[in-house]
Amino acid sequence: MRTVSSLLVGLLLSGCATLDKDECAAADWYAIGLEDGARGRAVERLGDHRRACAKHKVVPDPARYVAGRNEGLKSFDEVEKDIGRSKAALKDGIPNPRARAYEVERLEALTRESQQLEARIQEAERR
Repeated sequence: MRTVSSLLVGLLLSGCATLDKDECAAADWYAIGLEDGARGRAVERLGDHRRACAKHKVVPDPARYVAGRNEGLKSFDEVEKDIGRSKAALKDGIPNPRARAYEVERLEALTRESQQLEARIQEAERR
């Protein structure tokens, strides 16, 4: 549970950051799109990256970015569905035992999924 919480906090805190000179120079636009999609960012985020990298004379590859973002959105959509299910499972602010068991099971699944996503991002960055 701590891993999922840490991941969510990290996602929220990194929401404002864009790319620096080194990241622009070594950019894997598929991996950047994958990460942005997994965070639920709008496709307009590519404009932020374009402006940041223009300072360093680097132009993004929109097709690779969008392909990665679309793949990342699949993970984001699953997280959104799970949050909705968890909220629906609460009654009067007190989870019932069945709902609690479901939440624990889903948190474990989300932890596994986040680890798999992180591995996919790292693999994409190595390409």
